[in-house]
Amino acid sequence: MLAVLHEAIGALDKVKRVVKIQGFVNSTPEFTEQHKVLNGFSDLMIDVFGERLDGVFMTEPWTGSAAICINQKNEILMVLQGKPEEVKKWSVPSGGKLPEETYEECCKREVYEETGFVVEVKQRLFVKNGIVHYFLVEVVGGTMNIQDPDGLIYDISWKSLEEIYDLDLCFEEDRDMIIEVLKQNRESVKGSENQ
Repeated sequence: MLAVLHEAIGALDKVKRVVKIQGFVNSTPEFTEQHKVLNGFSDLMIDVFGERLDGVFMTEPWTGSAAICINQKNEILMVLQGKPEEVKKWSVPSGGKLPEETYEECCKREVYEETGFVVEVKQRLFVKNGIVHYFLVEVVGGTMNIQDPDGLIYDISWKSLEEIYDLDLCFEEDRDMIIEVLKQNRESVKGSENQ
């Protein structure tokens, strides 16, 4: 981009003001550090243009929340998702945080939009790659119903531990975590029954 701009105007110091910068990262599914690429790009723009960036709307990197919701049968709540042209794959309910929300509020909203369930956040579990905040949640109301405003959800289902091993996941890196959470929950339930 800078080389094209330089070629077009002859020198970057001729740029009087930058109005808007928008970045996208094309990557393979296993690459999970897109935010670092965009942050590096932002740093470069500041180094090159300095005060000429004053007033430019630079959005914060994308962040969001994901819900781990396990029912009485030790099944995890999953959604089948994808863009119309993509192969549909399974994921825990998740999505991007709105500027005015907390991560907990984002998690609850995404579960409601994608599944129709009202949930209560029970525990913050971890943050994946500094981007997605995972929470353990519990259904406290609502009914299973796809009402995703983005139109990316195609099915909702409770999946067993055995099903997770072979399920086609959107985020393959979540498989081991989901398996471990379901195993821990199963052991916790067994321990409670034996007391």
